[in-house]
Amino acid sequence: MGAIQFFPLALAVLLVLPVVLAPAWPPLDRFTTRLAILLFGNLADTVSERRRQQRRANLRAAHMATTYRQYAAETGLRGLVWGVFGGIAGIYLMWGLFILLGLPEATGVEYLPDSLQFLAVHMGATTPDGPTLTAYNVGAGLLLGLLTAVSVIGYRWYVPRYVADERERQIDISMPMTVSFIYALSRSGMAFPQVMRILAENDHVYGHAAEEVGVAVRNIDVFGMDVVTAVQTMARRSPSGKFREFAENLSSVLQTGGSLSEFLHRQYNEYRQEAEAQQERLLELLATLAEAYVTLGVAGPLFLITLLVVIGITIGDALPILRLITYVVIPLGNLGFIVYLSTVVDNLSRRDPTEEEIEIAMRPEGVRRVDDVADEAGLDPSDAAGTAAPPRIADGGTDPGAEPSDTAGMDQSGTTGTDQSTDTGTDRSGAEDDDRDGRSGAGYRDTETVQRDRANIERLEAYKRFRELQRRLGQPIRTVIRRPTSLLWVTFPLAVFLVGIRLPTLIADGTLTVGELDDLLIQSLLFLSGTFAIAYEIHTRRIEAIERTIPDFLDRLASLNEAGMTVVESLRRVRGTELGALDDELDIVWHDIQWGADVETALKRFESRIRTESVSRVVTLMTEAMKASGNLGTVLRIAANQAKADRRLKRDRRQEMLTYLMVVYVAFFVFLFIVGVLNEVLIPSLPESSVTAGSGAGGETNPVPVVSQLGELDEAAYQQLFLHTAVIQGACSGLIGGQLSAGDVRNGAKHVTVLVAIGYVTFLLLL
Repeated sequence: MGAIQFFPLALAVLLVLPVVLAPAWPPLDRFTTRLAILLFGNLADTVSERRRQQRRANLRAAHMATTYRQYAAETGLRGLVWGVFGGIAGIYLMWGLFILLGLPEATGVEYLPDSLQFLAVHMGATTPDGPTLTAYNVGAGLLLGLLTAVSVIGYRWYVPRYVADERERQIDISMPMTVSFIYALSRSGMAFPQVMRILAENDHVYGHAAEEVGVAVRNIDVFGMDVVTAVQTMARRSPSGKFREFAENLSSVLQTGGSLSEFLHRQYNEYRQEAEAQQERLLELLATLAEAYVTLGVAGPLFLITLLVVIGITIGDALPILRLITYVVIPLGNLGFIVYLSTVVDNLSRRDPTEEEIEIAMRPEGVRRVDDVADEAGLDPSDAAGTAAPPRIADGGTDPGAEPSDTAGMDQSGTTGTDQSTDTGTDRSGAEDDDRDGRSGAGYRDTETVQRDRANIERLEAYKRFRELQRRLGQPIRTVIRRPTSLLWVTFPLAVFLVGIRLPTLIADGTLTVGELDDLLIQSLLFLSGTFAIAYEIHTRRIEAIERTIPDFLDRLASLNEAGMTVVESLRRVRGTELGALDDELDIVWHDIQWGADVETALKRFESRIRTESVSRVVTLMTEAMKASGNLGTVLRIAANQAKADRRLKRDRRQEMLTYLMVVYVAFFVFLFIVGVLNEVLIPSLPESSVTAGSGAGGETNPVPVVSQLGELDEAAYQQLFLHTAVIQGACSGLIGGQLSAGDVRNGAKHVTVLVAIGYVTFLLLL
């Protein structure tokens, strides 16, 4: 087969390549979109009205940034392109099949399954040619092309529905804390549209429900809708039935002029009760899943392994099937269970906001950084020539209420020099230039100044790009504690390096065996999982210690505020009490305030240091409520009650799931015991003529059977396979145990380390 014969396949690859690369390259994406609309722009109108409305609703509910017509056209284009690719690939597959089936039996057919060998022999004897071969190829191409096109189109229309369903689940999870936030802010006296804006701005804290509220905020601010209509539109677009019901009831209250506080208080209590009922249902489901896993994921493979070992003893070698169970069935079965379990326990381990998300909302309104002024005016923050540096305050920003020197680089109307310089095509009199800021030619910038400013801006941009990397590398312990997964960037290359050092030595010495290679890999696994488990345990214990004190902190702060103290004085008094893990952090907050930072800035810095979801909610609620009123007692009480409820639910969940974690451990120990009995009792007790001492299944032996009923067993191969089975089962059980107990697969690292170490040490002692 010459190279020219692959030319159609190369064309098919080139045809599908733009579609694959379009999402990563905006110009190519625009081109493919325009081509799709040109070719398939009317495809959206070819379906029934009911299906069209359903697809539009799915796209809106999934918050996909595209129109129905554009998405339908792109779906048609992708279906066509992939269909052509599949058709051409089908022709080559059929061609390759005929070549394979035409080989002599000794060179290839013998490796086919027995059920296909007769077909291979037949096809090899009468390989079709001429019109028959063409018909086979064309038929295979059309069939595979049609299947590919239908699959791509079906997948494209399935994605919006799947994303909408996933968003519905996430919205339902975040509803209790979202309603609590709305209720608390409404009690502070803040106008309801402003409450909605604040909630939408903090979607990184309050999740998908806040994103739904953002739809209403956008309609109000951009399209000029009134609040009632915006809330009704938000309800129609939402994929969540709970959120839709809440929004519809809310619009009715707003439209009729009912008591918003009473409505939100009632909804707040209902969602708290719903959260408790939802947790009970979740725990029942997790209990069922834990029992199912022990039965199917541990006892099932153990039963099959025992049965196959007995079969191998009686009728022949069962190593191939045992290897299939060990290396394929057990890992894939556990992986599928982990994936399914992650969709169930997502609400147990909500994502903490990242530092980047906190930094976006960290700066209070009116506070400007020196580098921000430089960005806006095109100046170097360290360059005092031509502009007076804004006065610094203790939070590292500039004082918005300072003397006119804090607006250096601006005219009296608040326009920056950069903005003024945009009117370079308009002639200005010298008097106007002289009057500006009282300086002659203040708006003029020569070429040298412009070049210098551009260089400064480039340096600032480079600094911003590497600032986060510098911060992480400069404080490695802090980085590892806050982001335990970052430790893998160090430990994984280190493990590979150590294996790379030891492996050539073993090869050079001629001592490399399967057992030695197992030792290298298992020890590397224990090193990776053990170090990560330590870092993650420190991370979780730190968060637990802080979240444990949050309800007490809020209660004490609310009591002092209700007694008439200001927020600053309340923080000073609370700082003097015993709050465990929060003591040091409150000292830092108070020091920030003493050095000139306002309360909002100090609390935002506190949030950026802790970086947990509960602290982010508390800080967001406090800082926004302070803007409406200084009387935060009621708001803080609501936040404290919500924090207590969350803590109680989390404690009950942990106690309940501890039982099933123990069940996973016991099941693994039973698994290890049975495998050990097979390895140390059953196989060694067989007649010597039935057991070969080869090092693997590939070794050829010629035993003389004494007991004709017994098959031949390779004892070393079975022992090696049992070790692999114990290690793989221990790793999988550890991951699932962590997911069941804490709702996060990362929590399973410590269980993986313990179970794999026990299994490994057990076999070291036995072997």
